[in-house]
Amino acid sequence: MRQRYALAIGLATLVLVSIVLGSIDTGVSPVHREAVFLGYISKMTRIDSVNLTVTEKRAWVYGYSVTDGQKDGRSDEWVQGRGPISGTYLWLVYTFDSDYTYFSYYYRENDTEAVEWIWGLLADSLSLVGEDLEKVKEKAYLNYGVDAAGAHIGCYLYDLKPDWEKVMAHLGSVTGRDNSRVGLLKVSFDSGANVWLNEPAIMVERSVSLGVTIGVNIDWDSDIILYVDCGWKLEDPKRLFVQVFKDLGLPESDLNDTELEEHYAYPM
Repeated sequence: MRQRYALAIGLATLVLVSIVLGSIDTGVSPVHREAVFLGYISKMTRIDSVNLTVTEKRAWVYGYSVTDGQKDGRSDEWVQGRGPISGTYLWLVYTFDSDYTYFSYYYRENDTEAVEWIWGLLADSLSLVGEDLEKVKEKAYLNYGVDAAGAHIGCYLYDLKPDWEKVMAHLGSVTGRDNSRVGLLKVSFDSGANVWLNEPAIMVERSVSLGVTIGVNIDWDSDIILYVDCGWKLEDPKRLFVQVFKDLGLPESDLNDTELEEHYAYPM
């Protein structure tokens, strides 16, 4: 009887241990988890110059769904990096979904020049004057602190969107422009700051059968991405775009140079 009881206790313990171990995140890399097939997507390609306005009109005429922005929606726009005054660091972001601007600014404690610089940038780019500017200052100083990185201020500014041209005028000289992502431009400055901005882009989509949607994401620099959203593998997904290129007036020769790759997601 005692042996049976001990055996039962042992089995129960093993079951409990297996349940506990099964619930622990073992840190297995996503590549070892079962992938979910989402469809196909191409790498960004720069095709022969196209007129984005004409392309959009053709898409409407031929019955495509047309939306502005990138495939994943319109991106936030932001500045991040060192300011032109030594010891300063700025994070300034505008989020489209919530329509607010947030800024975070580090500077050397008691550096009045650095403080005046950030107020000048915000006043200029957000059209803040008089009482409105004073309210922003008061709100920002509520978050004042000092740590190893220096003094810090910042706050959320609702219903305000920066004029990015005015922002960039305060950052120094432009040293580079990178538009290697469809609809997104990165501008670098000699101060060390970088600005990420949305470029005009459209997403053109059409459902070709139940569960299969094809799309083209293209911007005014003629950067383009092709994608197919589907839940199963297709024999020749690229052939779906032959008519699309004809309808949109895009160079069909560029389609030949574009490769679609299988697109997967990995569950958490």
